[in-house]
Amino acid sequence: MGALMIGLAIALPALVAAAGVAYWAIFRRPLPRVSGRLAVEGPRAEVEVVRDAAGVAHVVAASEPDAAFGVGFLHGQERLWQMELMRRIAAGRLSELVGERGLPVDRLMRRLGLHRVSEAEWHVTHAAGDLRGLLLAYAAGVNAAAQDRPPPAELAILRHRPAPWTPEDSLAVGRLLGLSQARSWEAQLVRARLLKAAGAEVAAEVDATLAGAAGRGGSPLAADGVEAALAGLVADLAAADEIMPLSAWTAASNSWAVAGARTASGRPLLANDPHSALTMPSLWYQVHLAHPDGELSGMSVCGLPFVLLGHNRDIAWGLTNSCLSIQDLYVERFNPHNPLQFDDAGTWQDAVRFREVIRVRGGRAVTEDVLVTRRGPIVSPAVPGRQPPLSLRWVALDSEVDSLGWLMRLNRATGWPAFRAAVASCPSPALALTYADTAGNVGWRVSGFIPRRRPGRGWLPSAGWEPGGEWEGFLSMDEVPEAFNPPGGLVIRANQPIPGGLPGEPLPADRAERIAELLAERRDLTVEDMVAMQADVVSGPA
Repeated sequence: MGALMIGLAIALPALVAAAGVAYWAIFRRPLPRVSGRLAVEGPRAEVEVVRDAAGVAHVVAASEPDAAFGVGFLHGQERLWQMELMRRIAAGRLSELVGERGLPVDRLMRRLGLHRVSEAEWHVTHAAGDLRGLLLAYAAGVNAAAQDRPPPAELAILRHRPAPWTPEDSLAVGRLLGLSQARSWEAQLVRARLLKAAGAEVAAEVDATLAGAAGRGGSPLAADGVEAALAGLVADLAAADEIMPLSAWTAASNSWAVAGARTASGRPLLANDPHSALTMPSLWYQVHLAHPDGELSGMSVCGLPFVLLGHNRDIAWGLTNSCLSIQDLYVERFNPHNPLQFDDAGTWQDAVRFREVIRVRGGRAVTEDVLVTRRGPIVSPAVPGRQPPLSLRWVALDSEVDSLGWLMRLNRATGWPAFRAAVASCPSPALALTYADTAGNVGWRVSGFIPRRRPGRGWLPSAGWEPGGEWEGFLSMDEVPEAFNPPGGLVIRANQPIPGGLPGEPLPADRAERIAELLAERRDLTVEDMVAMQADVVSGPA
């Protein structure tokens, strides 16, 4: 008995000491370095990073690329696990990290091909230009931070060392964020299933946009096997959403701007509270950047070197979802004698096939055969020749687009014309951006390439083999909804319907009405008033 007690007395302190060392090594040692000087490769001159009392990072650099390096270093220091997770989701490589639980996300993402398209964009569209330099500098900053400290606790526990960050990863993460804000294809799925389950008359009572569905003869939704394709894609989206909390349906954002005539200072005020899905850590990372060519302050997203909402020395801007539709699903018809050919207006055309091998941690690899038609990738799990597959048309899946350059131009904008041009060059998502500037102007504009469709299209999946369902180009720059210095000096965007009758999934206007009620005839508005409005808890419908 005595020997046992002596053994325990010796072992317990050793165990406590070992636990303390393990805790320090896993949880404390990877924490960011926040003081001192560090020699790294990448920036052309010294980059200074200062964190204020609130923990907000301020980056002072000698050039815009060096500032991008600083942002990458900060993101790599504090959010490496989050960034690794996001790029793996975008690339369909989550299963390599978490095993079979990641397969629903990986299979869906391999079909969409966000990373595949981003690689093509990087090598074709960005062979030169300012954006290339910024993305390379940002990646160098992320990698410098990753090399400076041990991997964060989550990666250490999983015994995983991330590969270097690349510009292609930034492009893919940007597309993933765009996907989270452009989910009109899900609304088309819901309507299609409602129409098949309840019939045209009942469906029209539930959703007024289906009022004309009863008279649509030859609907592709009546084809054999469509229900299985619809149900399969719905199941895939549901499984992915359990792991990937990026759905636009969880969000409802507000933004408003008031002209100087309505403020106590005589200068415009702009407020924005974009509600993304609740995650830990947050999607957003607050940062302030200063370099000889400009100054920015606002919210960045880890994975990108830009300020997505905030202000520079001349303008301020906010983001909400416009809820306009920039995606369409198509029921495709494949050649029963050649499963790699799809019907395109009465002729058989060859689809492109990608064989995607998904490696699964602790399990066998899974092969996903991906087919891409002229309209887009087959996103349903349907097998060609056995049931009608569903393809997705979305401009962000076109490799020749410049998917992030608009953010660079937005960060550099100095007035309404430059802001308008930057927003107009955004292919996706379809956001409603609010605007104010130091000259006293306010306004708003929709981003995204808005498809030009025939009347009645955009609410349900169309038949891929019928020319009538095809897009007829995009709205011109002057056709896209916008307003500049509207009467009354008020700009309010809160996901409410946008004038013009364009297809979309707007939310009720009660929040916009409440904002208008609070602003009313006020002519003495202050920053404190804006803060109080953002904390308002009154619900009109309730």
